[in-house]
Amino acid sequence: MKNFFFLLILLLFPKNYSAQVIGDSISVKGHWEVNSGGSPYRVVVHDNIAYIGAGSFLQIYDVSDNSSPKLLSICSFTDFVNGIKVIDKYVYVSAYSAGLIIVDISDINNPKIIGNYLTNSSGVEVAKSKAYLFGYKLQIIDVSNPFNPTKIGEYFPESQIYSVKRAVGYGDYVYVTDHSGLQIIDFNDAANPQKVGEFLIDSLSTCAAIVKNDIVYLAINYEETRGGLSILDISNPQNPTELSRITVSDYPIITYSISDYSETIFMGGINVFTFNGEFKAFNITDSRNPYEVGSLNLAASDQFSSNELCYTVSSDSAVNIVDISNVSDLKIIGLINTNAKIRRVISSDVENNLAVIALEYDGIEILDISNPQEIILLSSIDFYGSTSVLKVDNNYLYANDDDTLRIIDISNSEQPIEIASISTGSIIRDLELENGHLFVCSDGGITIFDVSNPESPQNISEYSASRLLKIELKDNFAYLLQEVYGGGFSDRQVSIIDISDLTNPSYYDRIYLGNPSGDYNQIKINGSNLFICGDMYDVNIFDISDPTNISYSTSLPIKRSKDVGFDDDYLYIATEGKGIVALDSKNYTQKGYFNLPGYEYINSLEIENNLIFASWGKHGYYILNNDLISGISQNQLIIENFSLSQNYPNPFNPSTKIKYSIPASNTPLLRGVGGVFVTLKVYDVLGREVATLVNKEQSAGSYEVVFDANNLTSGVYLYSLRTGDFAETKKMLLLR
Repeated sequence: MKNFFFLLILLLFPKNYSAQVIGDSISVKGHWEVNSGGSPYRVVVHDNIAYIGAGSFLQIYDVSDNSSPKLLSICSFTDFVNGIKVIDKYVYVSAYSAGLIIVDISDINNPKIIGNYLTNSSGVEVAKSKAYLFGYKLQIIDVSNPFNPTKIGEYFPESQIYSVKRAVGYGDYVYVTDHSGLQIIDFNDAANPQKVGEFLIDSLSTCAAIVKNDIVYLAINYEETRGGLSILDISNPQNPTELSRITVSDYPIITYSISDYSETIFMGGINVFTFNGEFKAFNITDSRNPYEVGSLNLAASDQFSSNELCYTVSSDSAVNIVDISNVSDLKIIGLINTNAKIRRVISSDVENNLAVIALEYDGIEILDISNPQEIILLSSIDFYGSTSVLKVDNNYLYANDDDTLRIIDISNSEQPIEIASISTGSIIRDLELENGHLFVCSDGGITIFDVSNPESPQNISEYSASRLLKIELKDNFAYLLQEVYGGGFSDRQVSIIDISDLTNPSYYDRIYLGNPSGDYNQIKINGSNLFICGDMYDVNIFDISDPTNISYSTSLPIKRSKDVGFDDDYLYIATEGKGIVALDSKNYTQKGYFNLPGYEYINSLEIENNLIFASWGKHGYYILNNDLISGISQNQLIIENFSLSQNYPNPFNPSTKIKYSIPASNTPLLRGVGGVFVTLKVYDVLGREVATLVNKEQSAGSYEVVFDANNLTSGVYLYSLRTGDFAETKKMLLLR
């Protein structure tokens, strides 16, 4: 089976291809982060301060009292943290597509990002003013000036099978581990790194190393997935020699992490048969005769030992603190819970330097955005159910709480007061305000309220209709995006309602959207044009200047569109997983774009005072500055190569996320233009295909897909990305 596995990997790795895309032309002006934590991935501890990579955040804790760790500060990034190195007053963070980020921790309570080298990375090591970023290659970054990290070299493994997993600086060399084993690299001439020695292992699994006193302690997986510890003498780096090797147990185990303290090596892994965590201690006083001295039933995918304690990333939600002072009696004595409740910004509205944002199941927050670079939370409003839409007008907030309309006086934005609530009997989907009248669009139809006195809203009429989704108003007509059923399937259409007499709204006409049209989810009116967005189809535009003769105008080849916004010169289209595309509003040629931080989509988009306000799901609320008038901004996003990231979380149950990036030679954001055909498939260890996650043409950018393994059994699986001349395969572990 091993030979077949090796052959399968070889077939999936042709020559690498690289290219480049031009940077964004819309830049971030302000950001309100609604989440501050996530599943831990990396942990480093110095001087009773723990630095934890939790989701896309660096959390900094005071752990002087292990029974009660205290959160000191949080630093937010645009992708998952996968590497941390602390040196003096700086933290060097790697965060997948965000690359290398340098954080100044002179004031531990107020960390500041001061430098960034944008690339793809899966870990970081720092030695002698150089940062080494791991991935399918090892990139060398000069960080002598932390405000301006600069790439000075790179090292490619001899085969693309063996992507770099870890690197450790020691003496004059960097010790690089990959799927093949250990490589010893001389980086003194960073532009021309030279391999001086290697130690190969008959394995295709991750290795991790510790180097001390001319000895390398190498956590390895060999003999299928059997984990162990290999101890190497590197006093002669040109010829590293194995002094001893110890197998963790008689059964297969996948090794994930390694640390050391006081002549002891601590190693963490997963038992392939039982899927229990295996945290073990080995006495290494005699390098030729190491032996196990203690164990604990604890999974440790990452760890850091310090002052008789070991901090282990031990689950999807916490860092466990293990007392290692007595290795024969290892004990968990503390826990740092890094998970925060994942809140999602679902919609927003802006008025008079205030932004009101709806958090779906977490009520509403009112923000002072007078200085977008220092957004201030003024107040929060708790609701009982789900909030999906809101409108602000003349110091009054209109929002839904499931099927209830709530009207709130926000004239004192720090102390909002609810002044009215009305149950509509069905879930409210959209709201629209015009001339003192509020149109409430719900599953059951339209209700029109006179809100000239918001404290006493008057129901003046109702129009019954089923499954209404969105409403837009133009002149004397309401345009309703409506879900209809027929022939066993769902479809969508735009119903046109005559509202010239508000007391008696009546059906006027409808617009057929084609067959099928079940993915259309948003309508917006600008001037005489009706824009219709959807997941699978182009953005369709209808001319509604004459409601008696509505005509199809054109379509824009932008798939998975979620919302549109307008100003005098540009049309902005929010797309799932791709960001915002800016088009000339006259001829619809592309003028710029802004890439999303991660695979999220914009729930709502507003344009006001030359600013773009975007509700960005779990990534929060963004205020974007339009740089189109001055051309491409200097804040460029560079995707240098194809890349496939390690799935996260890993191990997982039952779902996990897989990220990958696609470069291009220009900036085609319109899907189907200048793209490449991409496949992302999952295999079992026998090479049998179990899932196809992606099988289509995609344009340049970063992507993320979710793999749901509900129907699969526990075990090791492979996922493989293939596109053009590039292919890469990685392992993942499903634990039931």
